[in-house]
Amino acid sequence: MKTKQIILCSLMIITACFAVLIFAPTVMAKDEKSTLNPMEVKFVQETAASGMAVVKMADLADKKSQNKDIKAFAMMLSKDHGKANEDLKMLATKKGVPLSRMMDPKLKETYQKLEASEGFVFDKLLIGEFVRCHEMDIKSFKKSSVDGQDPDLKMFVDKLLPALVAHGEKAKELMPE
Repeated sequence: MKTKQIILCSLMIITACFAVLIFAPTVMAKDEKSTLNPMEVKFVQETAASGMAVVKMADLADKKSQNKDIKAFAMMLSKDHGKANEDLKMLATKKGVPLSRMMDPKLKETYQKLEASEGFVFDKLLIGEFVRCHEMDIKSFKKSSVDGQDPDLKMFVDKLLPALVAHGEKAKELMPE
């Protein structure tokens, strides 16, 4: 009888330790306090998700597009957004903002459509998505530039906004007819 109790107690202790190991990072992440306001946190998280998606789509364009101008544009986007993503990741860490490593479900769905398409259809869908993403990002960056309070975040936004505008204009120029 005592052996069963010892085994049962040991199992309960092991289970409790395992639960602490599994759930402690989640609890600690929730307890971290960001130095940004909720609007700024949302901006950082959405910008990171969008930037990650643009890089993934640009990398896909490099593999799938037959248009040399689209390939060159995609390489530029991959480089520029990759650098911006790294800068944003460092800023998020400094400001205590957790970032997801998962692609936004809507953007993932778009990515899967791109993977399944070929040729002209691929190029048209891709450039359309680049135009849409950049228009959304430009709007979000302009709002953050005006409404944001954190000086580091405002500096990041103001530094990248002209490049986003240029990317958006170039994407519109490349839109297949």
